[in-house]
Amino acid sequence: MTLKGTLLKLDNVSHVTFQGLIFEYTRGTAVRMTGGTGNRIVGCTLRNLGAWAVTASGGADNGVRDCDVYNLGRGGISIRGGDRKALTPANHFVRNNHIHDIGEWNRMYVPGVSVHGVGNVVANNLIHNGPHQALSFGGNDHIIEYNEMHSMCYESNDAGAMYSGRDWTQRGTQIRY
Repeated sequence: MTLKGTLLKLDNVSHVTFQGLIFEYTRGTAVRMTGGTGNRIVGCTLRNLGAWAVTASGGADNGVRDCDVYNLGRGGISIRGGDRKALTPANHFVRNNHIHDIGEWNRMYVPGVSVHGVGNVVANNLIHNGPHQALSFGGNDHIIEYNEMHSMCYESNDAGAMYSGRDWTQRGTQIRY
């Protein structure tokens, strides 16, 4: 049976870890985190989803690591947090995930990883097999490092494996290795 909505909603919850679970068969997003601090999705499989695998917005120090993420109608993992006016970092992270076969329903602007806000980390991820972008970012002072991307942008134009907009106030992001 396929669910129509989100499988797991964490609204202003703190210090909760979900580890070693399989999230699948929803037309919506598997895990949605809003606010909260120190929440983790670790070593999980997120597959066969109609929307995103994980979205995190607001809060601080929330993250996804060591997960297998694939067969997605939209994008993989989206993190958004931090205060751009004060340049206060959120310290959200996406680390050591294998993300592939994304954008099966929505083909454009649904990357493997989307990071926005201030002071978030995207590191050591393998992202491949998608019609558009592997990673999109916006905001300030992010660290994007040691990621491997291939077999992307095979159905689109105005794209790249990594993509960011045209806002001169978005500074300080480090892309390395």
